[in-house]
Amino acid sequence: MKRSRLLVFGFDAGHPPWMEQWALEGTLPFVRQIMERGWWARTRGTELISEHGLWTVLLSGESRGRLGYYYFRQLRPGSYDLVEVTGLDVKATFVWQRLSAGRKVAVVDVPEVLPSPGVAGVQVANWAPHRGWKSRHPAHQLVSEPEGLARELARRFGPRDEIIERVGTNAAQERHMLRRMLRRIQRKGDLCEGLLSRENYDLVVVVFTEPHTAGHVFWKYREGTADGELATAIKQIYKAVDAELGRLLGVVGSDVNVVVLSSVGLEDHFPTGGLVKSLCCRLGYQVPAAQDSWSWHPMAMVRRVVPERWRCWASRILPRDTRERLLADQFRRETDWTRTKAFALPGFFNGMIRVNLRGREPQGIVEPGCEYAELLDRLEADFRALVDPVEGEPVVGAVYRPGKLFGEDPPQTWPDLWIVWRPSTRFWDRVVHPQMDLCQARPEFFRDTDHSQEGWIAMAGPDVQERGARTACDVLAVAPTLLKMLGEPIPAGLATPLNEI
Repeated sequence: MKRSRLLVFGFDAGHPPWMEQWALEGTLPFVRQIMERGWWARTRGTELISEHGLWTVLLSGESRGRLGYYYFRQLRPGSYDLVEVTGLDVKATFVWQRLSAGRKVAVVDVPEVLPSPGVAGVQVANWAPHRGWKSRHPAHQLVSEPEGLARELARRFGPRDEIIERVGTNAAQERHMLRRMLRRIQRKGDLCEGLLSRENYDLVVVVFTEPHTAGHVFWKYREGTADGELATAIKQIYKAVDAELGRLLGVVGSDVNVVVLSSVGLEDHFPTGGLVKSLCCRLGYQVPAAQDSWSWHPMAMVRRVVPERWRCWASRILPRDTRERLLADQFRRETDWTRTKAFALPGFFNGMIRVNLRGREPQGIVEPGCEYAELLDRLEADFRALVDPVEGEPVVGAVYRPGKLFGEDPPQTWPDLWIVWRPSTRFWDRVVHPQMDLCQARPEFFRDTDHSQEGWIAMAGPDVQERGARTACDVLAVAPTLLKMLGEPIPAGLATPLNEI
């Protein structure tokens, strides 16, 4: 069996329409070269229901149904506790772990993926990550395999530059952030060039996360909406990444197979978490705890005495892990679980509803079977009935049942309903239900973008036969296709690889 070499280059959250448009117009010459020499397509599938953990799905081929990872904050099964979930908690087997003995890999900055011990070659995680907040969690620190590699890279290329995606920044701060990201992209290219110059690796996986951060921060300045350098900020970031990928291909050589991957795209969106909770509480699915049952708890006393705008200000200056602990405590205490049939899990952009199911939740009251199914039907109908009073259009685009999507019904880890809201250029502070108006206050985390349910892939090389655009492919087919390109066997249980190679 032929054992080819393979380069996998990632644009984290590279927006598919921009990838195609800017490549074809010449702004991204490296990506255009791959498209002209091979084929490209959008990636879709149920796995794109969430952006979190998507790189794990792409590069392992394992479904979210088995991985059980859907959000950075999840409900611990068998409890009402909210816990942080990271790459440390996801047990997947990646493409580079399946290579035959003697083959070597270089893996750099795959989001939410930590080095795999026992794999020949070099692995680096979190050198230039996409982060929405500073974190002291071990899964978010710079780590490498072998262990001393991180220290060596710091000596040669300087310490990592952790650029945090912040909300509420002004134009001057964002211009500074743009310049930092452009410098970081070049430094990342220097680092990767240094690693790839050491020897001929059989598999190289390098992901640039700056398109993800730039997409969110500079969305409001995208071309046609602003003047000056911020109007082209996102294009500048994509162009800089494209240039570094071209440089790295020159280091490795042109006689290799190349895959360019984007995890997911972007779309207009504003937070909707307040509407989810409002519906559950106002329609009686989620019952608040009696005031005297937790009124002497310190946080309950603070919430009664301190005005909301002051609480929001204070929360912004607290460390993220402290805020998460306070949120988890409030979530656990503010609901009367003995009378609640379904409850909202705290989130920003997607609605997550969990049924208080007997035998699954500690104080579950809804019976499995018919009662459970009928409750989900009513909840889905209530969400689909919500209308934007300004435009007169439904605000919910889709309602999924993860238990049915992933073959575990009812699900043990996932929410029972997953609400996808229609993209919007406005914050919905009020929506209309046939029975009442539902309102939400502007949250502390107030961003104008979230992610679409499609990514992007292009590939070219000596083993790639097809040419041109093709129909969308399932994200679960990516990992087995990479194994096929490497000449490795496809393990049972993975999807069928694409037949274009």
